[in-house]
Amino acid sequence: MLIAMILAYFRLRGRLSLPGIVMMMPLLVFPMNCCVNAQQSPDALPGIDNTPAVMEGYTRFEATPTKASRKLPKDLRETSALIWFRGTWWTLNDSGGKPEVYRLSKSGNRIEQVVALSGVENNDWEDLATDGTWLYVGDFGNNGGKRTNLAVYKVAWINIPNEGNVTLKPQVIRFAWADQTDLHPKAYRHNFDCEAMFSAGGSVWLWTKNWNNLNSRLYELPAQAGSYNLKPVYEFDANLRVTGADYDTNRRILALVGYIDFLPSVWLFTNFDPKKPADGGRIRIDMTSMAGTQAEGICFGDNGQLWFSAEKTKVRPQMIYQLNVNTFVRPNL
Repeated sequence: MLIAMILAYFRLRGRLSLPGIVMMMPLLVFPMNCCVNAQQSPDALPGIDNTPAVMEGYTRFEATPTKASRKLPKDLRETSALIWFRGTWWTLNDSGGKPEVYRLSKSGNRIEQVVALSGVENNDWEDLATDGTWLYVGDFGNNGGKRTNLAVYKVAWINIPNEGNVTLKPQVIRFAWADQTDLHPKAYRHNFDCEAMFSAGGSVWLWTKNWNNLNSRLYELPAQAGSYNLKPVYEFDANLRVTGADYDTNRRILALVGYIDFLPSVWLFTNFDPKKPADGGRIRIDMTSMAGTQAEGICFGDNGQLWFSAEKTKVRPQMIYQLNVNTFVRPNL
């Protein structure tokens, strides 16, 4: 644990090289696997961050999530999105997967329902979002930075039965990054990848996954079928690669999940208004005890639950983990 915290401390400040992380990974990972099941509140952790630390305009916590699911089905090794709807989780696989959305069992270890989208491909599906009426599927993964077919697909929940598989033809919302002038960048060396979205105020909102500078930009996408050129409305120093987003409209809390060197973190934006994203407060939750985790999707549940999904890696299985938002944000906010 001490080694993990020291490494994370320096990685967050850019003082430890990637080769250094790789060389230390055996020490970092294997002693920690036993810690995954233990939920720890910020004021109960040993070592650093016994109390939240206010740093660079945000409050930082250290925490370890609990397992919320059993191991996800082997067909979901590359689970890349997560929403909570109709009392259960929904997810999908990213590039190379079938053009399908999956409803999971309550324990997460079975696929209970398949929603197939006809007439489209899974170029690189990366996130899901819902406004309660529509289901949005984000086909905007862009590791190479060269894609010109970015899209969000939408289907009405009323057309998805409570039970049984179904095939539906989606509406298509196409878009391009208006601020991207170079469509031939080096793969994994650009700032126009995207893996995160949420729905609010009649729009779909996209967060970029910046490979170069580890920032993240916010874009507003109209929720109606059509083609759009998007300009950024906000950017912040995420200091990680953002891979998932969700927004609790009742409590006005935005959650972003991501990782750097397979060390996952969550950002919480309190009193968040997507029209005024710079207002409100920011909380960062680092999970250095979860080294080796590729966090991908995130969603709010009931009563303060916050779940995030993780792909299978060499040291961890595909899984859904849980944090309690009320541990970090007072319930009345």
